Amino acid sequence: MVGVECIIMRTGEMKIYRRFRNYLEHRYIRVLELYDVSMEEEFEDDNKFEYRVSYSDLYDMAYKTLKLVRSAVFYMIIGFNKEYMTMINTLEEGHIFIPLTVDTYDDEWKD
Repeated sequence: MVGVECIIMRTGEMKIYRRFRNYLEHRYIRVLELYDVSMEEEFEDDNKFEYRVSYSDLYDMAYKTLKLVRSAVFYMIIGFNKEYMTMINTLEEGHIFIPLTVDTYDDEWKD
């Protein structure tokens, strides 16, 4: 399965994400509706105080980040479920297994 996280890792885009986070925290990012300079070109100069990015580049970065986080959550759930089921299925005679209980919350508080 080739997800967005594999594509990001292969193309080296994580460097741009790291720089963007650093500039967002320690410098100034100006988001413009129309700006023709790519983020790679804009972030080449590390000595600027203000960086300009286009709205579409920022939107694409946010979308890819959300997809990456979503994939990470699913992989974590699948891995946890696999280990949990392995532990249950390989339980030896005489050993005690205490299952995890997870509370559920009503969604009506969101309204």
